[in-house]
Amino acid sequence: MKKLCVTGATGVLGSAVVAKLREREDIPYLLTSRNPPQKNAHNLPWQQVDLETSDGLASSLKGIGTVLHLASNQSTIGNEPMEVVAIRNLLAAAQEAGVNHLIYISIVGVDRIPFPYYRAKLAAETLIQESPIPYTILRSTQFHNLIDHFISKLFRFPIGLVPRSLKAQPISVESVASSLLAIADDNPQHKVLNLGGKEVLDLRTMVDIWQRYQSRKKPVLALPTVGKLMHAFAKGYNTCPEIAADSQSWETYLQSRSKQSV
Repeated sequence: MKKLCVTGATGVLGSAVVAKLREREDIPYLLTSRNPPQKNAHNLPWQQVDLETSDGLASSLKGIGTVLHLASNQSTIGNEPMEVVAIRNLLAAAQEAGVNHLIYISIVGVDRIPFPYYRAKLAAETLIQESPIPYTILRSTQFHNLIDHFISKLFRFPIGLVPRSLKAQPISVESVASSLLAIADDNPQHKVLNLGGKEVLDLRTMVDIWQRYQSRKKPVLALPTVGKLMHAFAKGYNTCPEIAADSQSWETYLQSRSKQSV
């Protein structure tokens, strides 16, 4: 009987979770909104479901004890965020199938940062907390690769355009994956947990370190901190005191990435 399933298994976090499950010789059941691949790296069972319409969802969850809901979507369905539609459908299907632990990945600061996707994640959290399904919610700070991608966008032009004073607490995706599996091994906690990286850095410091590992260094133009969204990041609402001890530092991540690209 299948005991654990993962949604969003092909994403950055989902892939890390699946890899760790295979290291433990656990066999998770993977749900995907895409056509299931004919072959996959770990030779694991896949089932195609539609989180938007819930087609095939309840039957796919029969026999499942724990659901790791790692799928995410920033689109909207009509006037409603897809994130909310998906969790509503998943909760209904999980209740019908008798799932006894739903684990949801969220983001540190969703309750304080005025960003539409964060508000959708917070609304999804509320639906989970109001549901009869036993749950644990893990809010993580931003992954290293996300901040890496964000900074690369700031340097698309001959000069880097860097907002002043923004803060981040980058964390290794592998650390978040390990924490999720520890939660899955435990009983539902019926609460929201936070997890962050080892260090809180301002964006300019992260940019300076990032540029050390680039083939060409560009000049930087500091932009003012404008608007409620940027001020929320400047105040550090996206950071937390709970630290993943096994997470890489920002520079260690960049060193590792640089070696892999050689």
